[in-house]
Amino acid sequence: EVGIGLGWDHGEAAGREFCLLYAYDEETREAWVLDECASEGRSTIDQDAMAALEMLDRNGLSIAAVDRAHGDVNSAGKNSVLTSVNKLLEESLARCLGMPTSRPPINIIGARKGPGSVMMGCRVVNNALLSGRLFVSPKCTRLIKSLLHWRGGKTGPEAELTHSVDALRYALVEILDPRARGAHRLAVR
Repeated sequence: EVGIGLGWDHGEAAGREFCLLYAYDEETREAWVLDECASEGRSTIDQDAMAALEMLDRNGLSIAAVDRAHGDVNSAGKNSVLTSVNKLLEESLARCLGMPTSRPPINIIGARKGPGSVMMGCRVVNNALLSGRLFVSPKCTRLIKSLLHWRGGKTGPEAELTHSVDALRYALVEILDPRARGAHRLAVR
């Protein structure tokens, strides 16, 4: 049995909203990226929510199958109030499904960011790819292109490649990093 997850990078400019659908096994620290969706231009929160729901649907899944969801922590570019994009996306998913916005179908956890998190996350992803614990479906053309060509830059031609890698890091570092084994299950007595 595997878990199902979603990972978002909320780009602040047109065409930079990116979402990944993945399956994972916490015991073996393996993950399979199944599909991706990306905005083609400037998008609204409701359009982003619908794109994620359509991605789930084309893979024979509903939002009820999602066990975990992570998203970038920014608020700029998508809204003018200081509400997180993740919170607005949760509410929009609820609206799209005819549910009360006060009880969204999933909780989108903010990405862990901090000094060195990008390079550490890239190392974890690279190690998982090299050790055969991370698999990417051929359907994920943008992610594959980014994994092949992104060299760490955030400007110029590389700027377009960062969003899929960021979504991947936000979603999977905790699962793929062997140093995190059991950390999320630690019970304090």
